[in-house]
Amino acid sequence: MMRRHARAVALALAGLACSTATDSGPPPVLLLGTWNYTGAETSSTITLSGTLTVTSQSGKSLMGSAAWTEDDGVGGTTPLSGPVTGRALDSTTVNFDVFLASATRHHLGTVKADTISGTWVDLTSGGPGASGTFRAVLGP
Repeated sequence: MMRRHARAVALALAGLACSTATDSGPPPVLLLGTWNYTGAETSSTITLSGTLTVTSQSGKSLMGSAAWTEDDGVGGTTPLSGPVTGRALDSTTVNFDVFLASATRHHLGTVKADTISGTWVDLTSGGPGASGTFRAVLGP
């Protein structure tokens, strides 16, 4: 009898683990398209300018790419680009990661009409790195 009870509990717990929310169904907010991306690093004069492109969206999940140039304010520029994965958490909140060669840049933004604005932080193997703000406006 005890084994049957333990097995029933184990099966119930396994069922709960498998019943987590999936990414099926309509997205909470449509983010497909090319967004004009600008940003700034908090602790320096570095500014960012480029694009964020969301190429696919399924349920809450999104995928795409980003490419921008970092301008150090004294004539130096660095082009950066990488794939993007993320989630539309609800109809006004999105988080996504840009996988750059040197770090993963994590973004958390608020969606309002055709604009996403928020913050970013570089995540490296040594922990959080540079951080800043960003704004992306959906292009025509």
